Parts: sequence; structure tokens; C-alpha cells
Amino acid sequence: MSAARARGVALGAPPISRGTAGLLRVLAATKSASAAVEIGTGSGVTGAAIVAGMDASGILTSIDMEAGYQAIARDMFAELGVSHTRVRLIAGRAEDVLPRLSDDAYDFVHIATGYASPEMIGEARRLLTDGGVLVVAGALESNRNIADAIREDEDFLPTMIPVGDGVLVAVRKREPQQGA
Repeated sequence: MSAARARGVALGAPPISRGTAGLLRVLAATKSASAAVEIGTGSGVTGAAIVAGMDASGILTSIDMEAGYQAIARDMFAELGVSHTRVRLIAGRAEDVLPRLSDDAYDFVHIATGYASPEMIGEARRLLTDGGVLVVAGALESNRNIADAIREDEDFLPTMIPVGDGVLVAVRKREPQQGA
């Protein structure tokens, strides 16, 4: 993991803090995530943390427009012994890739610093199952406006966690049951 961190810094994709990685792992484990989406692959540190917390058969879909970052992440996953069947790396713009993913099919969505936008939040809402977890990194820094928007969104139950540059965690509220 240290090598992936160093490679990320060298490529201009600084990895999340160790505390943030630990939080992502725990959140994915708490949800027993079987399907997760990561917007922004970076050097793979974030994806490795998510996979480490997912269900043993869980699959991470990681999207990044930088093929170089994905090559580093692929190598790092292999070094960590993560099967290639558990990680689906998709090179492309999130705006182009996300609409092709299935509605209500993911337990966990992570949006990396620099990728958060109203459009990405809308896509996350569409992708997440009821009770699914949305995580936005860098929420105290570059993603502060997005964090405010999520706090005001009635579809999410959010909280800010002061780890690293701030991590916003939001649960997609369950739809009320008929007759309940």
C-alpha cells in the first residue's frame, strides 16, 4: 500500500489519509457491501480500502478518465492479492459511464475529491439501493458546497466526519413502505 501511495503522489493523485482509508473500510464492512462504485480511481488506495471492507464476493466498479491511474491501481490490487474478478476498472468520464450503470444496484458509492458535483450526487442517488451509503471525500475542503447540498437533500441522512480533509457520509433514506 505504501508503494501505491508513493506512486499516487508522483502522478499528482495524492491518496486519501490512512484514517480516511480506515473509515471507508469500516463503512463498507458495516454495510456488507456487495456492489460498490468509486468515482475517481487515483492510485487505488481508496479502492483497496473499500474492497477490504466489502463482502468476500463483492465487486468494486472504479471509474477514472486517467488510464495511467487505473494501471497503477490494477498493479496495486494484484500486489495485495485482490482477484481481478472483484474489481472492474472502467476508463472514461464519470458523466459518460455512470448513466450506463443499473439503478438501485449499489450498496456503496464513493466520490473522490475533485469529482463531486450536483450531477454526481444525482447519479449516486440513482445508483444506491435504499439504505445505501454515499461517501464524499474532501468534504471540508474542495467539496464543501456539495456537502451543503447533500445536507439539504431530503433523500439522504448525512453526517460530516472530521477525518483527513473531511468525509461526508450519507445514507440514502429508505422509501416508506405502503401501508406502514
